[in-house]
Amino acid sequence: MAGAGAPAMRLAADALGRDLVYLLVPRRPLTTVVRDRARELAHWQVAAAEQTMSLEDQATGRASRASRLTEAERQRLLLPALTRAELNRAEAENIIAARLAHR
Repeated sequence: MAGAGAPAMRLAADALGRDLVYLLVPRRPLTTVVRDRARELAHWQVAAAEQTMSLEDQATGRASRASRLTEAERQRLLLPALTRAELNRAEAENIIAARLAHR
């Protein structure tokens, strides 16, 4: 069915007694994406604080910035990793919800 559009794919799915579900599969694990985004936000927050402190003549060095960021990640930003079973269960729930929403 190369090049077939969505209507043709829906007809094929109906003929097979199936539901057509679109699924976007991430290229990187979700935990990696979330941690990268958390690190990016932490960098932004630390940079904003550094800017404010430098305007108040209270600037700190880059080494302490790096250590505070690492500490901030340990204290607030690291997320628990999900097990494969938890991910499978969440995926199954999402598929069921998508099917119910399209009926």
